[in-house]
Amino acid sequence: MVFPQDTNRAPLEYSLVHPVNERLQLGIEYNYSEENISPVAVYRLIDATEDTPAVMLGTSSAWPSSEVDGNAYTVTLAKMLDEDTSATLGAAYIPDNDDWRMPASLSRRLTETLSASIMYDGDTLHPILIMDMDGASISFILLGGEDPAISISLFQ
Repeated sequence: MVFPQDTNRAPLEYSLVHPVNERLQLGIEYNYSEENISPVAVYRLIDATEDTPAVMLGTSSAWPSSEVDGNAYTVTLAKMLDEDTSATLGAAYIPDNDDWRMPASLSRRLTETLSASIMYDGDTLHPILIMDMDGASISFILLGGEDPAISISLFQ
């Protein structure tokens, strides 16, 4: 949920994702304001090792970017840098805009239940604070460093 309603971002979106197996997750995203459904898929092509990053292929909405619409198709490299720090770097193609982006992120676990991340969508930085609980995760996001949003994830 994005709190300032005068932005060009969807104010409310829902996602439902199911792990099919240890490599594949499939799901849908629903944009409440535009009443459209988009597919979500993530496939881990290569596992991370001590020397190489994991490689994942995926598709999902181009959220959190405020400048693109539709789904993005991604290739992402992900690596643990140390016990508490991880990084990602990707290439994303957005066919609705015929646009390429280079998203990236850096995450650090601060305590057992608190993490901080900075996500780059290929254009803008988005600081994130994540609280992990038993069966849930709450993310406080500053979209573009300005617009507050909250994301709640429930899982088993």
